[in-house]
Amino acid sequence: MRALLVLLALVAVAPRSADACAVGSSCLKYKRPPDMPTVIRQQAGLYTRHSGGTFRSFTRSKVVAFLTGAQWDPPSQPPVLKQGFVRVIPALPIRFVEAEHATRTLQSNSVRVVLVRRVEYRKGVVMIEVDNQVFALAQCDGKKRMCLSLRNDLSFDAPVEDEFAQPPLP
Repeated sequence: MRALLVLLALVAVAPRSADACAVGSSCLKYKRPPDMPTVIRQQAGLYTRHSGGTFRSFTRSKVVAFLTGAQWDPPSQPPVLKQGFVRVIPALPIRFVEAEHATRTLQSNSVRVVLVRRVEYRKGVVMIEVDNQVFALAQCDGKKRMCLSLRNDLSFDAPVEDEFAQPPLP
């Protein structure tokens, strides 16, 4: 009899393996946490200079001064509908800054700051690096504005022909 009482005491004190939720209660036992929203940041393939202007001579210092002199705007995009757990962020305007003039400021949600890193002039095309992508600086919509357009066919790593003097052929 004593053994039976000890066995019942152990069963009563032992932890239960699973307690079921009562029907209609606010039990969170089997409820999954909500999925995090997927964030998609749109990339612009074309930027136009906010204030118009062009230039004729393509020296690096003039190109850098032209890039940093104004804000570069992406084309206006229609509003994107939010679906379920997808959040679409439209492309932001770009403000170029030289490395020696860069300062630590609070991030702005209205403009993306890009350091001027690589600017090269090859075969009549001014190439500018923006976040490891090659953009070409050229005139757009007539001769009043300059545009930065994404160029996947250009690369800074491509060999430059006739960069150095070649010995005469024998």
